[in-house]
Amino acid sequence: MENSQKRIRFSIIIPTLKRQEILKEALALLENEIDKTRDEIIIVEGKNGPAKARNEAIKKAKGKYLLFLNDDSFVEKGFIKSHIDFHNSHKSESTGMVGLTENHPETVKIRTMKWLVGQSGLHFNYRFKYTDKIRLIPWYYLWTCNFSMKRSFLVKNDLWFCEDFPTAAWEDIEFAFRAKQSGLKLYFDSQAKVWHFHQLNFNDIKNRFISHGRGLYYLKSKLPENFLPFLVKNNTGGVIMSVMEWRIMNRIRNILEWIVKTTDNYPNIIMQWLVVKWKSDGYTFESKKMSNL
Repeated sequence: MENSQKRIRFSIIIPTLKRQEILKEALALLENEIDKTRDEIIIVEGKNGPAKARNEAIKKAKGKYLLFLNDDSFVEKGFIKSHIDFHNSHKSESTGMVGLTENHPETVKIRTMKWLVGQSGLHFNYRFKYTDKIRLIPWYYLWTCNFSMKRSFLVKNDLWFCEDFPTAAWEDIEFAFRAKQSGLKLYFDSQAKVWHFHQLNFNDIKNRFISHGRGLYYLKSKLPENFLPFLVKNNTGGVIMSVMEWRIMNRIRNILEWIVKTTDNYPNIIMQWLVVKWKSDGYTFESKKMSNL
């Protein structure tokens, strides 16, 4: 009985970097949900990227289940229970669960955030209807802002996050692909909800998509081409990336950035073009960095 009581149930893994204040708020909500005698929270500074931070946390984890969150994930009441109920009813070690993540209304007030959350279709876009029923979903919805899995499955298949990725971009998708290849079945439960409490201004969004481009450089060599995002496929996507490196494209980027910064009345197509250019800039940055090694 004593050993049973001491057995760790969930190891909750949170990478963070210089965000103490928002982390404190997130932890206050999380601690109201967990059983402090059976769950552990492992926080790791992600100075060398979230992939390395998660791996360090996994090595320390003692729980039967691993639960991954962000440092700005504000959990809803019943969050932990939803993850517990899933694993109690899906006992196969090859099953994992993604919960619902949505931007907190308090963060969606400025024009750039309204664009990102609404028109862009690029942020927490699950592309399927939310239902009350737990449903099987494709592997590429494995987002580490709200995901749990059996630790035994990770250990058995020697699954770790690839530390080549320097930023928080695509490292979870690359992990998801290998997990899928090892037999992971991924489910979604909209009742396991967290709020993403992070307002992004224009420069934040720009840097975010530059990071995406940096991650794409490493993703390209790790997934079969038919699973790659459009921009790093060797056909049309590759041509677009090459065109974006032309000098005139940098001038166009500067003009469009000025337009967006100085007006609230810009069309969606301008931001979509900038996203492609920013991703290309990030990809080119990593390409040049690696060629200079």
